[in-house]
Amino acid sequence: MTATNPARVPLPKNEDAYYFGQSGEDYTYGSVAQEIAKVFAQIGINDSGAVNSVDEDEEDAYWRAGARIAVGGNSRSRAVKAREILGWEPKHEDFNGYIFEEILRQHKEL
Repeated sequence: MTATNPARVPLPKNEDAYYFGQSGEDYTYGSVAQEIAKVFAQIGINDSGAVNSVDEDEEDAYWRAGARIAVGGNSRSRAVKAREILGWEPKHEDFNGYIFEEILRQHKEL
């Protein structure tokens, strides 16, 4: 992703210095997990294609302390400032296609 700052606006370096990239529809971690499970089934990693829940102890083994609040939360990010200030535009809008391609790429590296 390459961003430009066509107006050469001084960029903030404080709590306002967050810029998000976003294209297409909003998604939830649950929908991403379902898409990953679907791809896993297609390539033979998870025959059921199901998303399995885990208990808190298992979750804590894989995630940083407090991550369950962020992962399970209803947080949404929009690329408003990135578009308005930096002139950023997404190059790819098919998020599920990206998930499929990225899983295949990583699986080939194993």
